[in-house]
Amino acid sequence: MLEGFWRQYYAISTGRQTMDINDLKRVNNLWKKIYCYMALQIMEGYQRDSGKVLELGPFSGGISLELARLHPKLNITIADESAAVVKYLRQKISTSGLSGKIGVKKTKLNHLAFDDFQFDLVVFRGAFFFLNETLMTARRHKGG
Repeated sequence: MLEGFWRQYYAISTGRQTMDINDLKRVNNLWKKIYCYMALQIMEGYQRDSGKVLELGPFSGGISLELARLHPKLNITIADESAAVVKYLRQKISTSGLSGKIGVKKTKLNHLAFDDFQFDLVVFRGAFFFLNETLMTARRHKGG
């Protein structure tokens, strides 16, 4: 499943078995100036200015912050399975003043703790190539 693929890729590419929270911080800092453009591109494809958004993946956070800043009518949830990532994201969101716009939920990425069709838009950055056929089916059912 997704969790296993991500762990294997991460272990091979870094020599470590688990993702260090500092890696997420470095990636988000590195991409900080790019996230606004990614958010604009996402919204261009989405073609609405409101709705429920789910961001998930190994490098979550940066896009959601920009989406919330640029489109305040969005209701955004970030999902991750790491307690350390959830804690970091909650702190980052709080210091950005966007706590009322972005929520963070700890959940397995291969078995999300959300109802079907709960979100209008799903943003997945950082490991799209790890999705298997079962997870790709979710996209087809939603009509995207």
